[in-house]
Amino acid sequence: MSGILTYTRKKRTGSIVKIPINDIFISDENAYSSFNSVILKQISSSITKYGIDDPFLVKKTEHGYNLKSDAESFLAAKMAGIETVPCIISEDDKSDAGIIEQIKNIQEYGCDFFKEAEAIEKLISKYGMTQEDAALHLGKAQSTVANKLRLLRLTEEERQIITEHHLTERHARALLRLASPDERMCVLDMVIQYGFNVEKTELAVDKVIGNKRPKEVYRKRTRSVHSVKSYVKTIMKAVDGLKSSGIDIETEDSELDNFHELRLRIPNSIHIYDKSGEKMR
Repeated sequence: MSGILTYTRKKRTGSIVKIPINDIFISDENAYSSFNSVILKQISSSITKYGIDDPFLVKKTEHGYNLKSDAESFLAAKMAGIETVPCIISEDDKSDAGIIEQIKNIQEYGCDFFKEAEAIEKLISKYGMTQEDAALHLGKAQSTVANKLRLLRLTEEERQIITEHHLTERHARALLRLASPDERMCVLDMVIQYGFNVEKTELAVDKVIGNKRPKEVYRKRTRSVHSVKSYVKTIMKAVDGLKSSGIDIETEDSELDNFHELRLRIPNSIHIYDKSGEKMR
């Protein structure tokens, strides 16, 4: 996990940085003897195999960096022979510790995508982050974070049904293409009743969207036709007004298959005639 700690509400200190593990100390000497050695060996083995996911929270002092979080994992990392570890250099212990804890919760919720989305939303709202900030902290693309948050557009009832029937995140995303909760519930009922996989769910959503589209296109087309005719009518009214004032205008109006053609012929020298046909000027 890496990224710059930038926030919208309160400026934080620096980045997640790599610090030599020997430059970090635990102020509480009792911590070295308070952990179970068997558990430390298990964590150490995991760190050797997979590395360190979460940064440690440290505070800079005259003597090095004072560890403020997760002493157990820190000691396990030392046991594994790790030379440098990811750290957040903190000026606000409480706030940064809360961020790290929230990130851990998000990682633990990975198997429950709705809880994961709720935790990401809480991280953003509580600590004034942007989606980009959250993505950097979680080691995800911003588009991934955005897609996770979109899941929260589903109603509580829809989320509960999806969870109870062990549907996947891709099922949920397919339903999000439908704006209407009633349409989503209709498709969701079919998914559960017939055991639709993701592909069949997407086809069902496509069918709902397809059934709506012809009506929408027809409405738009009808509105467009009416608009063109009204424009022509407005132009012809203006022409009639000019003719009645004595201006000699020739018009040719023809409606073809793909377009409406309107031609106006106005002389360069305009003469105005009165009702008797006498030229006025």
